[in-house]
Amino acid sequence: MSDANVQAKTKPAWDPADVHATKLPPLFSLRWTSRSLSMAIANIVLMQLTFYLTDIQGLDPVIIGGLMLAAKIFDAFSDLVASYIEDHTHTRWGKARPYELCIIPVWVTIVILFSTPDMSDFGKYVYIFVTYVLLSGVFMTFLNTQDSTYLRRSLRGGSRISKVLSRKGVLQMLLSGLGHAALPQLIVLWGEEPGGWTKITLVYAIPMTIIGLIRCLTIKELPEEVLNATQSQKELDKAARKAAEPKIDLKTSIKTLFSNRYMWMVAGMVMVCHFAINVVSAVNTHFFKYVVGDIGFMSYVSIIGLLPTFLVLLMPVAIKKIGAMGFIRIGLIVAFVGYGIVGLFSHILPLVIVGQVMGSMGTGLFTTFSSFFVIQCMSYGEWKTGYKLEAMMDAMPSFANKIAQGLSATIAGFGLAAVGFDSTLETQSAFTQGGLTVMVSLVPILFVAIALVLSQMYRKLDKNIMKVDEDLAAGIHADTSNLKL
Repeated sequence: MSDANVQAKTKPAWDPADVHATKLPPLFSLRWTSRSLSMAIANIVLMQLTFYLTDIQGLDPVIIGGLMLAAKIFDAFSDLVASYIEDHTHTRWGKARPYELCIIPVWVTIVILFSTPDMSDFGKYVYIFVTYVLLSGVFMTFLNTQDSTYLRRSLRGGSRISKVLSRKGVLQMLLSGLGHAALPQLIVLWGEEPGGWTKITLVYAIPMTIIGLIRCLTIKELPEEVLNATQSQKELDKAARKAAEPKIDLKTSIKTLFSNRYMWMVAGMVMVCHFAINVVSAVNTHFFKYVVGDIGFMSYVSIIGLLPTFLVLLMPVAIKKIGAMGFIRIGLIVAFVGYGIVGLFSHILPLVIVGQVMGSMGTGLFTTFSSFFVIQCMSYGEWKTGYKLEAMMDAMPSFANKIAQGLSATIAGFGLAAVGFDSTLETQSAFTQGGLTVMVSLVPILFVAIALVLSQMYRKLDKNIMKVDEDLAAGIHADTSNLKL
């Protein structure tokens, strides 16, 4: 018996390097979810930043919105720099894995941000801006721009990747939903007392820092020789030629990125979905406090929102039946209807809860699976241009998300000012309450409508991705392929 046959027999059925394997390594989905869960909780806490700065610190919402926009403009461009650095990273830990350690300063900076010292308003604005730029423009950037690259380099096989993302979606939604449900109660308990928000953030920061490191410590990237392994001599020859080629410079990287129109569609969908999510989140605490009448009721949205979570498990089946993007479109339609219900029935608590659950579930479905479509775009980009661009494409959703976060904070800040919001009042005017309702219903509806248009345009690649992968496996690219995309 040859050495190759002996080696094949000793390989476990879940070998992460085996492109044909269907089983996942032990507890892989749970381990992979750990850092995503930590980041999800971090984003949930950060969604309260506008409320904290306006209601607790008494700062001007317009100035806060402007600062967030300025920070995110810097942040958006830092994504491209970070992705270029990551594309040229070569360590014994791999290309993407070392940056997982940034979860530590992420949580440290969040605690600092929500512990604004007592000083002049100008001093507070400077403190918030500098801290937020460090958090979002540096630490979170290096985490967000390497997620898909890390997964692609630690596990082979498209079916297994879809399983991981499906299970991650369920686990992340369930566990982060519990964390989300607890937050309004903590705000009611400690939010008004001195140092209360430091306590709130520490409740999350300590366990989430530990949990966030599990992925980095337990999941290794595959060796380069395994990642470049192919199934035919033609591919081996191609890999040898690729190894002999000069590394992709920044100009070529940017040109390759701009030629990938499907990547821009995905980035656009990420942007508008996060617009919907972030605008609602920025003013939702105000909405529940002044329109619904009790911040504590927000917990019901989070708890009931856990019920449809298991629908995410249908993704692998949906890929076979209606395509991945077809499944996403169903979720977007549900979100469109849900936000409409909130707008029409803003004073009927059960319908507000149902509508918000539908909205967050529908938009969250795409953001959960955005990595799946990024990986498709990576394959398309390599097929189209012959260049394998990973980290920079991985950075595009993060780039889009950062723009959405900055602009949504600006929209929320200017929106609060436009509708006459006054944090010193116990009760807001009818006009202000109506404006808050528009911001959690009509505004996200417009963004979801844009996402539906982009998703329809993207479906051509989704339907032909298997052919693209087959071409790549055979060493065929767009210029010699029968496929036209």
